[in-house]
Amino acid sequence: MKRSILLLSTAIVAACATSPTSSRPKAGEPVEFFAETANVPAEWAARGVAGVAPTGDWLGQFNDPLMVGLVNEALANSPTLESRAAIMRASEAATRSARAARRPSLSASASAGVTSTSSTFGGSADRTTDGLYGIGLDGSWEIDLWNRLGAAVGAADADYVASQADFAAAELSVAAQTANAWISLNEALAQERVAMLTLEARDRVRTLTERRFQRGLSDALDVRTARSTLAQAEAAIAARRQFTGETARRLETLVGRYPSAELDAPAEIPMLEAIVSEGNPALLLSRRPDIAAAEARVKAAG
Repeated sequence: MKRSILLLSTAIVAACATSPTSSRPKAGEPVEFFAETANVPAEWAARGVAGVAPTGDWLGQFNDPLMVGLVNEALANSPTLESRAAIMRASEAATRSARAARRPSLSASASAGVTSTSSTFGGSADRTTDGLYGIGLDGSWEIDLWNRLGAAVGAADADYVASQADFAAAELSVAAQTANAWISLNEALAQERVAMLTLEARDRVRTLTERRFQRGLSDALDVRTARSTLAQAEAAIAARRQFTGETARRLETLVGRYPSAELDAPAEIPMLEAIVSEGNPALLLSRRPDIAAAEARVKAAG
């Protein structure tokens, strides 16, 4: 008897433990939470932060339609995003399944058949045919006495939120990598242009130095120095062109094209408007999708 009571008590305690409570803030309370737990310097909070994530098209602030087009192309062709989207759809399906477990379930069945009976009476045979029909309806509903199903729904919802945050993080990463690669390509082309101008200038210096040497106005050391600096400029151009090709191939790979280094760019670095100060840097943690995904997984684990 004592053993039965002990087992029953253990089961009750285990059942009660399936519905953990979380001390994490709600979705609308990230600012207060970080303000209380981060223990940030007072001068950060004194700058007056709204605590709301900035809105708007950050990509459009570059005023570069070519960059926007490449980012959209990368988002459409990214295998990473396709994988994250598949995981998100699977997590959404798991959430629907967990919610369905809390609802009553009904099942219906129907059957139809025919029986034939033959009999012989007075030398004559008679056959009787009868139809058989059946309808069945079953229903079941599990009472969530210890909130086991509710906890499962909460965990599934948190997993779905985490998968959404993972997708948002991957999307932001692809967009940022593409934008950065585009800027790097323009920078590489601009550096290559500067190297060409340097080569032209050093070639003119070499020509003038040789003429001065022929007239006895310069010595052989000046000629050798001018020729050496010209050779260095030629080597710098070769290195710049190689780097430009590598940067173009990296960008082409990001957008899903064959890396042939044929992507053209205007060699102009996009200009970004001044960024408004967000004040408290600790509040940026509440806006990072990777941290949001980690928080959701902690909540799902209880």
